[in-house]
Amino acid sequence: MAKLLFAFAALCLFAYCNADCSALDKLLVKQQWADAYGTGRTRIEFGQSLWRAIFAKAPDSKKLFGRVKGHDINSPDFKAHIARVYGGLDRLISILDDDDSLKADLDHLSHQHKEMKIPASYFDVLRASLAEVLFAKLGHDFHRQAWEDCLTVITSGIQKLL
Repeated sequence: MAKLLFAFAALCLFAYCNADCSALDKLLVKQQWADAYGTGRTRIEFGQSLWRAIFAKAPDSKKLFGRVKGHDINSPDFKAHIARVYGGLDRLISILDDDDSLKADLDHLSHQHKEMKIPASYFDVLRASLAEVLFAKLGHDFHRQAWEDCLTVITSGIQKLL
């Protein structure tokens, strides 16, 4: 009987740890985000890395950022855009474990990006680019599967209305 209970507990633990954006994934993502996001000037530099990766993968996306001078990621307008995007991402990561708040925020962002006519496919580019720059920043500490699972929750929530 003890072996059966142990096997059942192990199976439950395995299923729990392999759920989409599990509690453990959320903790890993929050910790790694804090390490990567940093403070002050390093945030902008980290953000510029992300946008370089996005624009390399989807050059046509630059035209969507004319209002914030997307053609020059060193401009004050685009740096302010970086700060807003990363501030929003920081907020979403911080509420990953608060389902109701996360859903409300993702619904808001989905409506906002629908009004701006941002194609849903660009959020797949965002997810891939963010994984790339996080790996560059964190190295082998980067937990790719946790990030993939949790970023998929975030990006699919925004893509919902696009």
